[in-house]
Amino acid sequence: MTTDDKRHIGLGAVGGACVGLLVGLVGGHYQSRPNPGESGSIPYTVTGNLELTPVNPTPTPTPTPTPTPTPTPTPVPGPDMVVYGYRDAHRNPATQFLPGTTVWIEGANFGTTAGTISVNHSPVPPQSWKDTELEIICPSLPVGAQTGPVSLDIVRADNKSYNSSMGFVIIAPPGSHKKK
Repeated sequence: MTTDDKRHIGLGAVGGACVGLLVGLVGGHYQSRPNPGESGSIPYTVTGNLELTPVNPTPTPTPTPTPTPTPTPTPVPGPDMVVYGYRDAHRNPATQFLPGTTVWIEGANFGTTAGTISVNHSPVPPQSWKDTELEIICPSLPVGAQTGPVSLDIVRADNKSYNSSMGFVIIAPPGSHKKK
């Protein structure tokens, strides 16, 4: 407790409700005086032996804002895939491939994360996957199948798909179609 030259006492209360506020000594009703640089005052009643009773003992707490939940983003499929053409292992333009040879599929918007590739509805694992080109190994023709165009299905990581019934042509290895 301290006094100043204006006959006031500086009081500190538990919980900081009136810490450092100055209250007059004469009995009656008073307002607290805020510390320099602070605003507002709290009304008090002085009753015998300088007991102080705040008129509003509990300051109104500032409500804590309820956080707004962050919505889960919905994946947006990318632009449509486009196949421009095919290249062989030497990177020459090609449309016909022998089983076991490299096929480069050139295009756009395949994405940078590998998806799946199917030839004639059978999965063919990609050897490499880039946004503008895919590399696969040409699969074998099914037993009894004729040389001809195959279907090509590409499914990106975001499940957007490209389908072509006229992908490329798998040709039978020389001598494989001869009767024995």
